[in-house]
Amino acid sequence: MNGPTGLILIPTAESLKYKEFNISGHYLFSAGNSTASDYKYKINLGTFQNWEIGTVGGKTPEEGMYLNLKYHLMSNESELPLYIAIGAQNISSSDKTDLYMVASKKIRSDFGLHFGFKAIFGDTIKPYFMAGSNYFVNETLELMADFSPAVSIDGPENKYLISLGANYFISPHLSANLSLIDIASSSEIMLPDNSSIGGMRIAAGLTLSKFF
Repeated sequence: MNGPTGLILIPTAESLKYKEFNISGHYLFSAGNSTASDYKYKINLGTFQNWEIGTVGGKTPEEGMYLNLKYHLMSNESELPLYIAIGAQNISSSDKTDLYMVASKKIRSDFGLHFGFKAIFGDTIKPYFMAGSNYFVNETLELMADFSPAVSIDGPENKYLISLGANYFISPHLSANLSLIDIASSSEIMLPDNSSIGGMRIAAGLTLSKFF
């Protein structure tokens, strides 16, 4: 949802191949007391020497489009490989830029684990843990779950979000996505008038992936 190749809210160490690109768009509906909605669009490109570059924009971020970079550090050649990557998200933001390191390991050919750390540059710099997994039920259906730090309009919080999602591959190049973000409403903030912002959201979208 934040741009780079990943699960729902966290990036993974897997990245686009050279000359591979994807374009995706999502609309986010509030599932709590908030009536706020959002939409996002993302573009990513696999470039030379293990780099993935991309942008994310939409109703938020309010500062305009953000730039993302991911560098694929290593992978082994085993049947169930381990990948390691480092990256930066929201590079053009004044207060939401973050750096991360993440590892991705195939436990089985259809099941992967992903974990790492993210440092968010707010008033203070503090590392946050993130983790997730994905499972391919069959060739057309992928299930995902992730655990990620919450970031509010005021910067990082000492809260974590649990999100669930699924990808349905309509064709080898086109997939539909449905996600439940922050299912425990950990990010929900009550306002003085007893209304709220944040909380659980439902995201629906499409992703197109192809090679030049």
